[in-house]
Amino acid sequence: MKLQIRFCTTDDGVRIAYATMGEGPPLVKVSNWLSHLEFDGTSPVWRHWLSELSRDHTLVRYDENGT
Repeated sequence: MKLQIRFCTTDDGVRIAYATMGEGPPLVKVSNWLSHLEFDGTSPVWRHWLSELSRDHTLVRYDENGT
């Protein structure tokens, strides 16, 4: 599944990265401590979870403000 990383800008001008992968109804995963949008997909901890969550959905993940 192709990972796409993009940026959005909040009302106060802060740019926040978000990543999408998969197709289907959107599923938003809240940010967690020590995450990396680009490398989590190759992590032995997160790879399986991200693959399964994005199998039938558009999985949306985001960086927390300040990370």
